[in-house]
Amino acid sequence: MQRMIGWLVVSVCLVTAKTWAATTCHVERLAENTKYETRLVILQSDVPGPTVYVVAGARGDGPAAVFAARQCEHFELQRGRLVIIPELNRPACLAGVRDMPGESSTASDLTQGCHPKGHGHEPANAIAKLLRRRLVQDLPDLLVELTEEDGFSGIRLTDPNNVIGQEVFRAMRQVTGCHDDPNHVSLTNDLIPGQLLQCAAEELHVLGIQIVTDSRATQKPYPRQDSLAGRIRLSRKTLEVVLCEQGMLAPSVCPCIVAQHANLIQVALYADYGARSSSGHSPEWLYHTLSVLDDMDVTLIGAGDIVEGYLDQFDVLYMGGGSSSRQGTYLGPEGREQVRTFIRRGGGYVGVCAGLFLALAYKEQYLGIVKGELLDPNNAYWKKGYPEIQLTYLGRELLERHGGPLGSDIAVSTYSGGPVLKPSDKGEVDYQILAMYHSDLEPKKETTHHLTEAPSVIQAHYGKGTLILFSCHPERPPGPQDWFYRTLKAAAGS
Repeated sequence: MQRMIGWLVVSVCLVTAKTWAATTCHVERLAENTKYETRLVILQSDVPGPTVYVVAGARGDGPAAVFAARQCEHFELQRGRLVIIPELNRPACLAGVRDMPGESSTASDLTQGCHPKGHGHEPANAIAKLLRRRLVQDLPDLLVELTEEDGFSGIRLTDPNNVIGQEVFRAMRQVTGCHDDPNHVSLTNDLIPGQLLQCAAEELHVLGIQIVTDSRATQKPYPRQDSLAGRIRLSRKTLEVVLCEQGMLAPSVCPCIVAQHANLIQVALYADYGARSSSGHSPEWLYHTLSVLDDMDVTLIGAGDIVEGYLDQFDVLYMGGGSSSRQGTYLGPEGREQVRTFIRRGGGYVGVCAGLFLALAYKEQYLGIVKGELLDPNNAYWKKGYPEIQLTYLGRELLERHGGPLGSDIAVSTYSGGPVLKPSDKGEVDYQILAMYHSDLEPKKETTHHLTEAPSVIQAHYGKGTLILFSCHPERPPGPQDWFYRTLKAAAGS
């Protein structure tokens, strides 16, 4: 991936200002060929240093911790050894439930089943038993657990007076923006019986840090970190401080959070406020849908990541359904400019429904790129339905260039209140039509217009980059999902 290679050169140069170190990545399996099997990722610097274990996914209904751990798999270390287990309780993570399915009550709960009562006793769960043995064998210098809980956000420490723990706590409050509110992020040494931190304190005799995000946090007064992307970022950024304190990461550098494979399309999937559609097809759902594709690597990101410049690590940004006003508002002026700069420099942008609205120019919080406005000035959005859409010659040529021959030019898609457009003078660049609506739907308000007058898919070129925008929803059934996948490739190849 050319964009990624360019970023890596910059990253290495920044690190070499202090020291140079090569990081190798090795993947092992715990409980291989059993129902408990899970990955164990080992990052090893060629410069000696501490060993830090990071464990996430002890409970399967805390996705932010798991996604954060996965992003940390791509860090470039300055020294030492980082061992990451992103999904300790993989069966529960796959099922999206708290405890491991099919186990006894003493074996299913890994949040309290990793350090059983009584000296010499072993955990009842097989994967917890293997982890405990591994920890005793490796004797890490530091054990970090990433997790989510209902109603708690903060840091748990085995030693509340430890300098590193205090610094991590301050950093977590800084990331949330609530450093003046001691009640929103907490610091405690009240350990939950049986959890990993007890193993760190009583058996390994090392510092244990648990980084907790609140899975049920409300939107006020600190909304940005309470979205899925915000909680992922909060967990990851707090861990970055831990590693910087150990001298393992370079401070003031955006660590690599994507796979370093030139043949993969790096997709940034916006998962912050305004991203959840009314149909329930959330960014997390789309992440799992796209992750089965061999040629794409998908990462959930949010407004904070975009503002900090993480888009430079990606080929294409996906902005999906939801609320375009909320998306634009939470991006803010800095985030919107980062998106425009990303596209101008050659990045791709694929927007669906709200993501198309966001690319337009008739609201202050929009990107202001594409010259388009609503076909009906009365905002007569059409009722939800399943219209046919038909490719233009330009659309067919584009899709076949990025996936081979197509069958029919006509497909059924979902319409759910997306923008029904006509050209406008507002914006910076004109659009070209890739597909038109081929059948009509009933409007919500009286209008003389028809859905068939409007484009369902458009593209626009902005600087060196390309935007491909859908009024309909091709990413979810009935699709056309193949057309959607091809447009991600087309936009990424700007």
